[in-house]
Amino acid sequence: MESDIEHIFLIVIDCCRQDYLYASNAETPFLDALAQEAATFTNAFSQINSTISSHVTVFTSKYPCDHGVYSNFQKPTRGGLTLPALLERSDWKTLALTGVGFLSWLMGDWCSYNQTVSWIPALEDPDKRGYGLRKIGIVKARRSATGTVSKLVSHLKKGLKKEFFWIHFFDAHLPYRSPKKFLRKHYRGKTKADTSAYEKARDLGLFVSHGTARELSSRRPFNFYQAAYRASIEYIDSEIGRLIRFLKCSGIWSRSLFIVTSDHGENLAGNGVFCDHSKLFDETIKVPLYWRDPAIKGEKEIDALVQHVDIYPSILGRLGIEVPAAIRGESVYPLMEGTSKKVHDFAFSEHANNYQYTVRTEDWQYIWKNTEREHPEGLELEDDFLINRRNSKRGERYESLASHYPEICQELRGLGETILSLPIRDDSESYIVSQSVEEVLKGWGYL
Repeated sequence: MESDIEHIFLIVIDCCRQDYLYASNAETPFLDALAQEAATFTNAFSQINSTISSHVTVFTSKYPCDHGVYSNFQKPTRGGLTLPALLERSDWKTLALTGVGFLSWLMGDWCSYNQTVSWIPALEDPDKRGYGLRKIGIVKARRSATGTVSKLVSHLKKGLKKEFFWIHFFDAHLPYRSPKKFLRKHYRGKTKADTSAYEKARDLGLFVSHGTARELSSRRPFNFYQAAYRASIEYIDSEIGRLIRFLKCSGIWSRSLFIVTSDHGENLAGNGVFCDHSKLFDETIKVPLYWRDPAIKGEKEIDALVQHVDIYPSILGRLGIEVPAAIRGESVYPLMEGTSKKVHDFAFSEHANNYQYTVRTEDWQYIWKNTEREHPEGLELEDDFLINRRNSKRGERYESLASHYPEICQELRGLGETILSLPIRDDSESYIVSQSVEEVLKGWGYL
């Protein structure tokens, strides 16, 4: 396909569950409008439930077992075959706009060699950045979706071309944030309760991580957080709509790829977990994926299994850039063009910090646990756990069918073990962040 694209927008909504955008009761009119012009993938999966690891996967088309980044406490060092690097070799500028300082600190330079455009919240001057904790503001600071979109629009008015934008919204990450008008739609109760959400969650037997407990120990009630999460998603939707309006009015839209996904989802009391993205069920690993290409007829709903690793080869292939052989992903374009009905037989995902692994087919999901790794906070993680994806009946928890279908468990476990035993080694390296930065990241509720 001839490359007529001048801008690429890859939007990642932190912690955004697919069902909070795709469900019939979702109030996301701007993404609904985008779906009328785009392909919407209903079986898209993240490869890990950790922000940094997930982004490294997107930009390398490799599983965590390949690139080795399993947590937010590792700072990746970019190699020559990452998506930004290959784009830059073909004279594209790569620009990073993030909604939180620690992600800029860990990923911003990894995604852009041009220091003047890796915009960092609360510390805009690239000559004064510094990576020591004396500049801890770059780790703690957050920027709203409004601020991020405004930054982007201001830059786009310069009229430059051949630019790839990685745009990250952090508003749907705890503490969930949105303007009051969005929250009022879903929550009109008391701002303070007799017991904290943390105490209520513990009474209900829900797991709350140590980092999350700090936020939930206020007197805000339990249901406030579920309402605040939904409000934050709707707020981000409105800002995506504002960006699309600008792109259409300025004439940029007609020559742009526009991709929206999330790094992972969020448990909001399901699966025994409250306000956290632990475990490997759909609530945390099934992600939205909208792919708008002006050359592809829109309003397509595609049920085939796709993964984060597919973003890399799809973008490169669309631009006519040679795709490296040593990757995990496949282009989604045959699905959008109608020349193929599937690109993967299964999807593979791993848990942050290497606790669990899962294989999904069209019919089944199998989860097993790394017996050499115990969760430090005592979270009980499923092992030898089988779900019928076409007929899963659940209340607050899924029920395992492993004892009824041992041969299916054995087959799916074999697929996963093959991947783990034959990793594709990444050409980049990573190093562990300092203990003080780790404390800041834990303050955000990360594992």
